Amino acid sequence: MFECAVWFREQKYQGLFSFQKDALNLSDTSVFEGLGENKFAFKIDTILNNQYIRSGDVLRRERVSPAELQAMSLMLQKKISLDADARISFFSWDEDFINRYGIENIEKIYQIWAY
Repeated sequence: MFECAVWFREQKYQGLFSFQKDALNLSDTSVFEGLGENKFAFKIDTILNNQYIRSGDVLRRERVSPAELQAMSLMLQKKISLDADARISFFSWDEDFINRYGIENIEKIYQIWAY
C-alpha cells in the first residue's frame, strides 16, 4: 500500500515526497502539467516541504494498485510458509489508503495468508 512521488530535475533524482505529509495535489492545474499516466511537471517555481522546486521539475507518482498487491501476495504465499506467530503488515495504514484500496480488497489480501 505504498505511494510516493519521486522528484527529478533534468532527469536526475532529487528526492521523495509523500502525498499525505506533503499535501500533494497533482490535479491542481495551476501548479502541475500532466506528462502522461504517472508523470507531472511543475509549471511554476514553488517551495514544497522546505525544498525549492523549479518550473520544469518532474514528479513521478509511484504506487501499488490493489490488483498488484493481490498478485504479489499470491506469488509470495506460494514461496513463503508462515507459522501462527507470523504477522502481515501494510507499509502505510491511514484512512486515505484504506479508502483507496477498499475494505473488500484488503480482506482479500489477508485471506491469501489465512491458515
